[in-house]
Amino acid sequence: MTFVITQSCCNDALCTAVCPVGCIHPAPEDPDFGYAEMLYIDPNRCIDCAACADVCPVDAIHADDELPSGQAAYVAINAEYFRDSAPVASSVATTTPPETMTPLTVAIVGAGPSGFYAAAALLDAAPRASISLIDRLPTPYGLVRAGVAPDHQDTKRIATTTFAAVASDPRLTAYFGVEVGTDLDISSIAAHHHATIYATGAADGRRLGISGEDLPGVFTAAEVVGWYNGHPDHAGAAVAGDHTTTVVVGNGNVALDVARVLLLGGHMRHTDIADHALEALSGNAVRDVLILGRRGPEHAAFTLSQLLALTELDGVDIIVDEADLDGAIASPGQPYPATFASAAKLTLLRQLSSQAPIHDKRIHLKFTTTLAAIHGTDRAEAVTLASSAQSEVISTGMVVSCVGFDGRPIPGVPFDHNAMRIPHSEGRVLDDAGGIVAGHYVTGWIKRGPSGVIGTNKRCAAETVAALLDDHHEGVLGSPPQPVSAFEAMLRHQTIDRRGWLRIDEREQRRGRESGRPRRKSADRSEMVAVASDQPYSGNVTPLPLQQRRTP
Repeated sequence: MTFVITQSCCNDALCTAVCPVGCIHPAPEDPDFGYAEMLYIDPNRCIDCAACADVCPVDAIHADDELPSGQAAYVAINAEYFRDSAPVASSVATTTPPETMTPLTVAIVGAGPSGFYAAAALLDAAPRASISLIDRLPTPYGLVRAGVAPDHQDTKRIATTTFAAVASDPRLTAYFGVEVGTDLDISSIAAHHHATIYATGAADGRRLGISGEDLPGVFTAAEVVGWYNGHPDHAGAAVAGDHTTTVVVGNGNVALDVARVLLLGGHMRHTDIADHALEALSGNAVRDVLILGRRGPEHAAFTLSQLLALTELDGVDIIVDEADLDGAIASPGQPYPATFASAAKLTLLRQLSSQAPIHDKRIHLKFTTTLAAIHGTDRAEAVTLASSAQSEVISTGMVVSCVGFDGRPIPGVPFDHNAMRIPHSEGRVLDDAGGIVAGHYVTGWIKRGPSGVIGTNKRCAAETVAALLDDHHEGVLGSPPQPVSAFEAMLRHQTIDRRGWLRIDEREQRRGRESGRPRRKSADRSEMVAVASDQPYSGNVTPLPLQQRRTP
């Protein structure tokens, strides 16, 4: 018996650290680790010790004779990865933050995966660190809570394992419901901390820049994903499903998530999908989702694991035009993990292209196709699709742009408006002239752009924390004029703390249990404020006044 890594792999790479025989690759020490869609176990070297399965935060590792339903293909996928190219140890050392025993106070702005990984790295390397974790939402976990698709509950487990353990550390104090730059000035943070790490992600869905995209019925990925996940910014989005055809632009994993949820969301009563989305999707008319990729299938942005998951959907056909695959080959110039995944995806796409449709719901994967225009009077009614061969008009009722995400500028923090992220050098924030802004650091999507999976943020955070601790050792970080205890006293009665979040969490889980679901999320800020404050909610509670939260 050997162990197998399956669909929900998050690239956290804890498994590589505990493997006694080094049979899991790519590992962080391998030169091509950054190009891996997922990790793989060599069946010829695995000694069946189960150490990797014990530490996996998303339950992605299983014995080959105990695989969950729909995961059997990963036995061959893991073995195939090692068939043509044996992993080679890297001469490039991974980034390890230097340890420090001196007191250190750090504010982390953003409580998503990148913020939690930064906090974990700091707590490990600096036993006397004190961390202020700040987020504008009433709840932590960022995209794990409001971005991961509701039917991917294994992936969401990282919040209740890895991140919840970090949040419970007594050296970390949480301040939820505070927007830095609006409710709290960065100068006030700097007055109480040695350094600030910005981990605010990329909250805005990227728009298409074509005619008709301002029509009702046209959405960004952030809006639709936030809507079905109960994000309070997007809970009120008018996502309609009264037309049989939806067009999704872009073919990354988010596009596949959107397609799957729009088609099957009404059957996701076993998940934490938002109540309003469950109700709306239960009676929607969507039967065909067209996913458009502007490049050929060899450049498809979705991962092999997510494409494979589509083939396991009940009652849904995956339609691929065989002509789109003519001449497509995995690029030999890419690092091995990327070439391997690309070749495997092409093989699977060719299998799909030969299958006749048998269901009334379909996902169409279209390549070398762009959206030229959106047409309609009072809402989106049709689109023009353009390819190298032809141009055609398709009737539709909804268009979703899944072409990426942009970060938001924070008042007082340098921002690159072309890249839509904070400029940096190895995690150190740079000003407009390219100089280092002492005491200010960045990690996650707001640092590198919207790329990678959850575990990618771990390596990214390690680089940033290493830079911060190096600067601390070198005396670059000046002592804050006010103690961190004064910061806590200033915000104590104006924010939601960890105990407040736990009240929200307990209520959501209790409501979920009553309905046979993992949780029923609140999407209303006022309701969450009331629950966090242990107050009854009557439907008209006003959120904390911003004026009361603003500091001098």
